[in-house]
Amino acid sequence: MKLKLSFIVFAALITLCCTISIRERLEQLDNNEFGKRILDIIQVQINTGETPVQTILDILMKLREGLLNEQKNLEAVFQNSASDCLKMKPQLKAEIRKYKKKKIASETSLTTSNADLEDLQLQLRENEKVHAALKEQGEALNKAREDERKKYEDAVSDIARMREALKRAKEILSQIASGESSFAELDRHMGSFKVEYDYARGLQKMANTFAQMASKADPKLLNHIFEVIDRIIQQLGENEFALTQSESVKTKLHEAQAQQQRTLIFDASTKIQNVNARIQDVKNRQLKLKNDISHYDTSIQQKLKELGDKAAQCKTQKNSYDQRVESIHDQLAIIEEVINLVHTHIEPVKDLSLIHISEPTRQAEISYAVFCLKKKKTKP
Repeated sequence: MKLKLSFIVFAALITLCCTISIRERLEQLDNNEFGKRILDIIQVQINTGETPVQTILDILMKLREGLLNEQKNLEAVFQNSASDCLKMKPQLKAEIRKYKKKKIASETSLTTSNADLEDLQLQLRENEKVHAALKEQGEALNKAREDERKKYEDAVSDIARMREALKRAKEILSQIASGESSFAELDRHMGSFKVEYDYARGLQKMANTFAQMASKADPKLLNHIFEVIDRIIQQLGENEFALTQSESVKTKLHEAQAQQQRTLIFDASTKIQNVNARIQDVKNRQLKLKNDISHYDTSIQQKLKELGDKAAQCKTQKNSYDQRVESIHDQLAIIEEVINLVHTHIEPVKDLSLIHISEPTRQAEISYAVFCLKKKKTKP
């Protein structure tokens, strides 16, 4: 191994009084980075000339004290870091449990809201059926009313036509009495129109009977027939009035029924709107619950990642601390070993001085020089 010249001086002193195993240990120290630093420090002291051994020992002691202080500071920093790790892990786990609890509560609420939604949708279908039935009933009521109104209008029309027909029959009978017309004309007139109203058909039949009687009887019976026709016309008017009154009552009744039906339909529509509003509220609540669950899932994953990162960080810090402490222990061991070397092998020869006898034999990879030791003179 090539050693620096300054180290050779130190090694030469050691060589004169040490075994081969000690020299090998010095060479091993020179291969160690920290050991090399220690030896460099000793070499610097040796190169300065008159350096007491105690000075070297003091330097080594200061190095040892510095390493011990560094170890103490490292322990304090590590304790704080470990304390933070111990505090952070329970906090993160507590937050994870909190988010999991909230997630379970939200999922429970979501399940309940699903059942509520099904009930509301069932209510909606039932209300829609009721609404459709009420509308159908209302349409049927209006249709029946229209039919009744049509019958009334037809009956009034038949009465008016019958009244006019009887008036015309009376005129024809008067013309027959004066010789201006014949019974054949009366027959044609009475058969020229038809009516649908039952009562009017009965009167028409009666009028036809009177006309036949008039054609066979004495003309003196015409006055009596005229009276009967007038009473029939009067009866037609009374019947028309009765029909009108009945129609008025039916109209009012229908309006009341229609209003009641419209109220029922409105109430059914209101129920449908209310149920739809409640369904929308449930859906909005479900959307919020789903968003909350997603948020809780994300938070749980984040906290789990933080927990993993923190554990890895704490482990890295522990490994770094262990490595540095181990390195300090190794360095302290080196210092102790060097101190022992100084005490054991350098201090006994501190009264000797090294004298250079010859230069290295050649400029080569391996060379040697000759030294000798001379006892130092004691100053008076």
